[in-house]
Amino acid sequence: RPWLTRGHGVSEHPAGLRTFPRIDEPALSDARARREMAAACLDWVGRKLFFMDIRPVAKQAARAQRLEEEDLPLTPGMGTSEIWEEFKANWTAEVARYEAALTVAKEAEAKAAKEGAEADVKAPRMPSTGKAIWPLLSRLVLSSIFLFAISVGLQYMGPLILGEILKLLAEETHCVVDCESRLWWGYVLAVLLLCSTAIGSLLRSHSEILMTRAALRCRAAVMCALYRKCLRLSGVGSTSTSSSGQIQNLMSTDAQQFLQIAAFFNLLWSAPLQVIVSIIWLSLLLGPALGVALAVMILFLPLQAKCGKTLIGNRRAQLKITDERVKLVNEVVQGMRVVKLSGWEGSVRSKLLSVREREVARIRSTRKVTAAFSMLLVAQPAFVLVCTFCTYAGLGNELKPEVVIPAMSLLAQLRVPLNFLPFVVIQALSLRVSLKRVGRFLLNPEIDEANVMRGAEE
Repeated sequence: RPWLTRGHGVSEHPAGLRTFPRIDEPALSDARARREMAAACLDWVGRKLFFMDIRPVAKQAARAQRLEEEDLPLTPGMGTSEIWEEFKANWTAEVARYEAALTVAKEAEAKAAKEGAEADVKAPRMPSTGKAIWPLLSRLVLSSIFLFAISVGLQYMGPLILGEILKLLAEETHCVVDCESRLWWGYVLAVLLLCSTAIGSLLRSHSEILMTRAALRCRAAVMCALYRKCLRLSGVGSTSTSSSGQIQNLMSTDAQQFLQIAAFFNLLWSAPLQVIVSIIWLSLLLGPALGVALAVMILFLPLQAKCGKTLIGNRRAQLKITDERVKLVNEVVQGMRVVKLSGWEGSVRSKLLSVREREVARIRSTRKVTAAFSMLLVAQPAFVLVCTFCTYAGLGNELKPEVVIPAMSLLAQLRVPLNFLPFVVIQALSLRVSLKRVGRFLLNPEIDEANVMRGAEE
């Protein structure tokens, strides 16, 4: 069939065989390069946007296989050695600044005493652990704040789009004849609602990942500093801030405060903004009925504040008792032979039990307050919704879907910052206490390096 070979890019071979035209090598290499670029872009999107780096590790862990250290993907900049070196330089600069200011203050006091005048010298500010840690996490925290701000903005697209969809449905329902159908606009709004929700969730997840990475960097720096200080202390227990119990408490409890606040850190700045935006929007929807909602929320605030204050007090008291218990247990274990030979088992046991009973009493009190706090968090939304819409209907307003559903969505969004803001503040105060404890411990005197022999000198 000659027509198959004419005009279709197929030529006749002298021996009667049909051959196809050759593809140029540059064209083939360009096509391969485009495929490789597309594959690289897809790989980047999968790794950066959808966390595909962790997928092989998750599959291996799901199959209950043993994970080795090299199986875990290490993010650049998360190495412990480089984190420690950066924190060490920052902390050394803080200590040098404090020592220089202390020297200047002492010289001013000596000069004033020599002249017989009263010295008006302010005490220099102590070295700040927070300022030494901030350069480790500034870039990650600022990036997390930026992504979280965008996700919060997209979060408020939901009530707006829901209101438009409900208005459109009401128009279509009341339309009888000679009405222009706008169902296509409803489909567009539904797609916008889906995209805003998906993008907001993705950005919030990335924000939490960045904040967790920042918290892990802080914990790594603090743990390295604590271990290094323990090896260089002039004597464990020589001061009130270097007992063995307190050292273990610093490593097990205070270093974990960074991870506990990481998931809620952005609420410290976003919660007040969300409250303001939600109240303004709700005032346009509900009018005077919003005052009832705010009144109910305000009535719950003193109870939540009381619970938070009690939790902070119990936390501080529990830390002191835990330090005492751990110190006592270590002393008993180290001097067990003396305890046995002297027959002090009964007295030591009674002392340990008394300390433990005080600690358990504090823990029991903390659990009761936490349960009451959780009950308030669960009960508050129901009280707010019932009181608000009863007042709205009692004022003669009709409960329309385009008003009720966006208002319920906004009240739900308002509940999160109002409920979790006290908790975040408590966590921030606990973190501040932990940073001060770590800073006091790092200022303890160390052994003289001249008295330490290393390597060949030994």
